[in-house]
Amino acid sequence: MRRARRRTNIGPYPADLARAIDLVDKLGLQVAVGANNLEVCFLRGRVSYQTRRLPPEVRRGGVLGESRIKIEPKGINQIEYEFGCVEPTDPSFRSQEEILRDIAEGLGLERAEEALAISIKERESRRRVSDLHRELQNSEPLQGAEYLYHYEVSVGDHTSKISRSLGLPRGFLRSPTRFIRNELAEMGVVRRNDPILQRIRSVLRTNWIISDATGWSNLIPIMEQLHVELTGPFWWQDAAIPADIQFRNGLIRPINAQLYRLYRRRYIVAIQLPEDTF
Repeated sequence: MRRARRRTNIGPYPADLARAIDLVDKLGLQVAVGANNLEVCFLRGRVSYQTRRLPPEVRRGGVLGESRIKIEPKGINQIEYEFGCVEPTDPSFRSQEEILRDIAEGLGLERAEEALAISIKERESRRRVSDLHRELQNSEPLQGAEYLYHYEVSVGDHTSKISRSLGLPRGFLRSPTRFIRNELAEMGVVRRNDPILQRIRSVLRTNWIISDATGWSNLIPIMEQLHVELTGPFWWQDAAIPADIQFRNGLIRPINAQLYRLYRRRYIVAIQLPEDTF
């Protein structure tokens, strides 16, 4: 079954603006690192399941309990699920931990093993303006705003392909999936030989961020400061500051990517852009 493309009136902001990236794309690991209480109004994910554990009502109805997470077949033993709505006009909210628990229990997943592998493909979260530093709260673009709505999409890690295509020296670009695997092990979140680490193949890239008072275009003057502030408390995230090179790879499938320097780690990374910017 091919999934219908959702429509939203909010488009992505330009690639040459700063943005947050979340290096942990697994819902179970999000909870493990401490993002369990993040308020989510939309989440789309993908996970494998065992048919014998899948409740009959889920197979028949495509709905998981009261969580409004829809189950759609995506191939052999894979499902896609959704919670909420992209448009933040009248959102419902749940924490990431609540969503993880509903999915794991509803699909018969083992929390310690299979549930860790739930991949986040899209996520929209809500952050309070009052949690920002006073200087940023008082900035002109955030006047009259109470909440920020932050929409992220999963993008693949094509560091090796991009480096080869451009003939870059080894180590010039750092692979975000490789260094976050090392960091997760070093921080003791998972064991270094845990299979979940090899399943981390993408990162969550900010597509847009708006407030309940204005669109993203009004936030451009504070975009870098805003993302540095939002990612500051969370070691597994970083603010991506645009480098001065943008390119398209000409291999088998075009990859539209932007180079960024990470604010905290100082690494240079290449982050894939959404298809609609091709």
